[in-house]
Amino acid sequence: IKEHTNSNQEKQLDLNEISDDSEGVHLLVNESSNQEKRSDVNKIPDDSKEVQQQKLTVDKSEGGDGLTLNEETKLKLESVEKVSNELKKKSQLLAEQLQEIELYADKNLINNDQLTVLNTELNKCKNDMQNICNVETSGELCESNLLKIILDKTTVLDNTIISEMHHLKTIVEDACASKKWMNFAMEQLREEHRLKMDEKDKFHDELNRKLLLEISQLKEYVGKVEEDAICEQFSNERYEEEYSST
Repeated sequence: IKEHTNSNQEKQLDLNEISDDSEGVHLLVNESSNQEKRSDVNKIPDDSKEVQQQKLTVDKSEGGDGLTLNEETKLKLESVEKVSNELKKKSQLLAEQLQEIELYADKNLINNDQLTVLNTELNKCKNDMQNICNVETSGELCESNLLKIILDKTTVLDNTIISEMHHLKTIVEDACASKKWMNFAMEQLREEHRLKMDEKDKFHDELNRKLLLEISQLKEYVGKVEEDAICEQFSNERYEEEYSST
């Protein structure tokens, strides 16, 4: 910002030189001195030199080395150079008009109104250049403030992201610990289930063995009962036959 201020002060000095030259022209013409008017015309600054100086000053103010230009600075310099060329053309036109005034001064073909118009044109040129300097300065300050706001918001966002990352890290660590505990609990449940299933298998095997034994005993008992019943029936039949024969 200090470099931009120095640049603007240099531009303001150049503008003050233009203003002083215009006042000198007005006074010297009123004194009807043609030689002094010629010297005042020669005092009009060379805008091309000012543009070169502004190029170096603006480039250094943008953080450069005075030799290279970035894209934004080039655009600014092109705008300044364009305006400067227009002002140079106006200055050349004013110089030609002043030369014409010198030719016709002895014949009293010029009056103070024309000089006032020329002085107004010079002041207008000075004001235009002053406005350009003010616009550049305000624009640079606005960009600096905008950059500061963006950096502040970025810092806040970075802090928020870091905080969220720490929070997520804590959640992941807790989840990993919970997963380990859950795995341990699942292993315990699996072991308990396996033991219970083994006990059930043993119980069912023993029960099946007992049931099979009982079924086998029942089958033997039924076979024996059937055999006794057949024998008894056979005995009864023989008894009936013997009884009927007698």
